[in-house]
Amino acid sequence: MNTLHASPKMKLADSAVSIIVRDVLSLTHKYGVDLEDIVPSLGIDLKTFTRWESHVSSHPRSISLVKERLEKIKLFFREAEKAISPKFLPTWLNTPDPRLLGFPPVKCLSTFEGYEKVLKIVTAYRWGMP
Repeated sequence: MNTLHASPKMKLADSAVSIIVRDVLSLTHKYGVDLEDIVPSLGIDLKTFTRWESHVSSHPRSISLVKERLEKIKLFFREAEKAISPKFLPTWLNTPDPRLLGFPPVKCLSTFEGYEKVLKIVTAYRWGMP
């Protein structure tokens, strides 16, 4: 009788995906943002993330890129916490901002340009600039 065993490489991918899912869910809970806003920042679509979450699919081709993007998003949130009170951060993230063409900051994180603009705003807040 043949039994299928996961290769060590597949197990590493599974654990990396589990960590990504855990971290993303933690961010959504802690900062009051929607999965629909955070997941595109990772370079994947919501359907893929949902499959990962339900363990239907766990072998992404570009797991290292997703992990890199997640670290960048986590860095943004750490910087935002230094500049904006944790009590007000969820509201700020979800409020349209005229400097971002009326988009909420969280919706701008999925593009390089948007990420840089939002990070500049956070940095300005941190150093007391309007």
